[in-house]
Amino acid sequence: MKSTYTLIGCALLAASSYAQAPSPKASKTLVFLKAAQIDPSRLLPPPPRDGSEVQQKEMAAVRHLIETRSPERYKQAVWDAEHEDATPFAAVIGESFDLAKLPATRVY
Repeated sequence: MKSTYTLIGCALLAASSYAQAPSPKASKTLVFLKAAQIDPSRLLPPPPRDGSEVQQKEMAAVRHLIETRSPERYKQAVWDAEHEDATPFAAVIGESFDLAKLPATRVY
């Protein structure tokens, strides 16, 4: 779920920062990208290969975080996971944003 939010956020960031190259006398113009113009492989690097040194280091870092977490932080993480909601994106996406139309992001 959080990776979906990350991908949506990256796509929105890319769309919002994309502008046509200005001519010396022209001002910048915001251009919204169409879905076909967004290439997720350019937004995020591929995951490390299974068993690679990079993957082993990342997993070691994850295990370290789990082993050293405080009870308070764990409790907050559980609460966050149980109350995950995509509505903060509504202000960016616009009035047409409706979680009922997006079942993959809906919290049950």
